[in-house]
Amino acid sequence: MRKMLWTAAAVIMAGVLSAGDSIVGNWKGTWGNKAVEMEFHQDGTYVMRVSGPADANWQKVQQGATVFQKTEGYIWLSTIQYMNRPGQGPAGTAKNNTKWFFHSNGRVFITVTTYLGSEKPRDLDQPFGGLYYIDSAKTNAGWGSYTIGQDDSLHVVFDDGSMLDARFIDGRRNLHDDQQTCGNVEWESEALQRELHK
Repeated sequence: MRKMLWTAAAVIMAGVLSAGDSIVGNWKGTWGNKAVEMEFHQDGTYVMRVSGPADANWQKVQQGATVFQKTEGYIWLSTIQYMNRPGQGPAGTAKNNTKWFFHSNGRVFITVTTYLGSEKPRDLDQPFGGLYYIDSAKTNAGWGSYTIGQDDSLHVVFDDGSMLDARFIDGRRNLHDDQQTCGNVEWESEALQRELHK
């Protein structure tokens, strides 16, 4: 069983560990504009730390909101991959992504990272979806309040006043709006581990 805990400084996704567990791998990198550290354990569990901004408006919640009992995360990753040109940034690949962090206090944090590029590296094999050099990258992030309807509808009011309506589907395994479908990280954990190891 995996748990997600929130502090003002970090989101921690942690596997349940016993005294006999041993670390079999580490990974450090970035997730959007945040630093990420992961430890992978022999029993298949992991600990993931993502640094993130504190919620300055934590008291802004929707009156009578129905919320998750514990922090829940949802993620979407594109199939297209992007990389820096040689000598222009760190090695490795990145994907367009959306990440939601729903907290039990009625607050939600979202990041949307978009990469653009049109030139393919000529000396590298092309993975499924394609691989392009990064021409530009942009991350939008923001806090808001949320409530879940009895029909699993989602209503978000962001701190800037904008609103978003979406729906949880498949027993809340996925979050769907008109643009994309994000998977719950507990259900997508194996896919997420593979993605972070690329």
